[in-house]
Amino acid sequence: MKAYPKESFTEELKVTDVALWAQESYNLAVSNAYAGIYEGGEPSQKYLKENQEVARKRICLAGYRLAMLFEKSLESQAEADDK
Repeated sequence: MKAYPKESFTEELKVTDVALWAQESYNLAVSNAYAGIYEGGEPSQKYLKENQEVARKRICLAGYRLAMLFEKSLESQAEADDK
């Protein structure tokens, strides 16, 4: 998480619609993962390095988003318990 602190995802963390999260991932797959690789071909070192970096960043972002969902769920539960 040192490489990708929560503060580096300010704009991304404003997006709370999970359908938009899926669309983000799809767009990255099309623009990065599927670009520059061909059936039967070997991915270049540049391709691997760039896409591993994208994957690491997305995994960190997913962790932060999942934590936000858990926090909201716990807050909702605590509010329900207070009633």
